[in-house]
Amino acid sequence: MLCGRGLLLSVGVIVLRVRERALPRLLAIHGGVFFLLGAALTTSSVRWALFAPAGSPFRYAPGLVLVVMTYSALLIGSFGPWQQRSRRVRVLGVWLGVFLELAILCSLLVRVSK
Repeated sequence: MLCGRGLLLSVGVIVLRVRERALPRLLAIHGGVFFLLGAALTTSSVRWALFAPAGSPFRYAPGLVLVVMTYSALLIGSFGPWQQRSRRVRVLGVWLGVFLELAILCSLLVRVSK
């Protein structure tokens, strides 16, 4: 499945050369893939923080989910079906990224407090 996502993200140049009109739709799909990537990163981080054995290593990159969600909202807002409300979609993406970062932080704090 990961290979399919990587292939999807790399076909932009080919689509630009073959069917130029399909590129905005592909970029909106890229936004959806990045959204799913950010959601998966958040859920796996929270699951690790709450259920991993004691002493398990974890490396947390602060802001990664925020950047992924913001970029996702930028692509979806700019090229998706919500172009008239692009600003609202981008602002929603930023706030969703902040919320997900706080969810990861809270789960890490719960882990540390155990």
